[in-house]
Amino acid sequence: MRMAPFAGPYWKTRVTPEAAALAIARFIRDSDLTTSLRGLATIGGFTGGDGGSNTVLASFVRACALVAELTDDAVEREEALSMGHRIAWRMYMAHKGRLPIVYKGNISLTIWIGFAYADLYAVGKDERFREAAVELAKTMAGSQDPKDGAWPGPDKGVMHWPGGVFGPSEVRGNGAEAALWYIGRMKKQFGVPGFPDVEAKAQNWIKTTCLPEMFWQNIGYHSGEMIPVQDSVAPHALSYAIWLLDYAPAEVRDLKLVAELARWSEDRHVNWGRQPASSSVANPSCWGWSRAAGNGLRIIGSLAYVCGRLAQETGDALWQAKSDALVQGILVAQDPLSGDVTGAMQRNAGDVGAWLNYETIQTARHLFELSRMQKKR
Repeated sequence: MRMAPFAGPYWKTRVTPEAAALAIARFIRDSDLTTSLRGLATIGGFTGGDGGSNTVLASFVRACALVAELTDDAVEREEALSMGHRIAWRMYMAHKGRLPIVYKGNISLTIWIGFAYADLYAVGKDERFREAAVELAKTMAGSQDPKDGAWPGPDKGVMHWPGGVFGPSEVRGNGAEAALWYIGRMKKQFGVPGFPDVEAKAQNWIKTTCLPEMFWQNIGYHSGEMIPVQDSVAPHALSYAIWLLDYAPAEVRDLKLVAELARWSEDRHVNWGRQPASSSVANPSCWGWSRAAGNGLRIIGSLAYVCGRLAQETGDALWQAKSDALVQGILVAQDPLSGDVTGAMQRNAGDVGAWLNYETIQTARHLFELSRMQKKR
């Protein structure tokens, strides 16, 4: 059963993508739940546990970096950089020289910590965080399985979930798409040398394990609902598409494959139907509001970016129209007062914890990147 086809545009929005990105970043920075981070006396309940706290810290740091990059207020910029620097340094010192602890030991979550260092360096130019980002890339590269190209490598990690239900990729706790995305950015942003073999082996893993059956492992086992659907969702397919668009070597860059991944993600997740303005769903919306499916907000943000880049590369107006419509959905779903956007893309849903998700700040980054692309059109 197919959902409604694309029929954009959908909304006339008053808020620009750049303004929406800044509002999301300020919401994360200013949340009552981050009082201990802003106070800096302690990082309170955001350490320990099963590793989920590190992605919370990374989200906070990335929010500070984005506020500093987008604000017109010099005082706000300096305060955001100061908070970001101090929390990022605390985060780095907890894992210096090794992979940081993340939820269920999943390498795909490690990238958000590295992106936090890279974002912070991009705006503040503090050499400590360039070095932290590069060091993490080298550590990740060193943990790759030298034979099959996936992560973690032999004796480098612990399988935290039972086998027998996830299909071909369960031979490894993680695939390779997210690590490719991060390592690719390090190569482009910092000129990090020495990873061609890592990228080639990861690419081979994707070609042999993911692409034949469109099998994209999300985040590994953490509840029973993961069993039936987690391998049919888009987050890591889109990570791979971003790598192909922005970071892949010329000889493996494949726009036709990117387009196929974008259409597959759209078919799996996007609802192009039209709802009345009073509806709680800000269509176009993106299915993904369960732990199994990944976060709908992340998917719609990543897909909007991929469609926008495809429009740039191909000149196809349909890709641009889809990208613009997906962005419109995000802007309409955003709370006009707080700046929050729920993971389920639902309006006025009161999703208090949405900011905790690393996907929220990544979507803000995509909005910012799309706004820069928009200005060049």
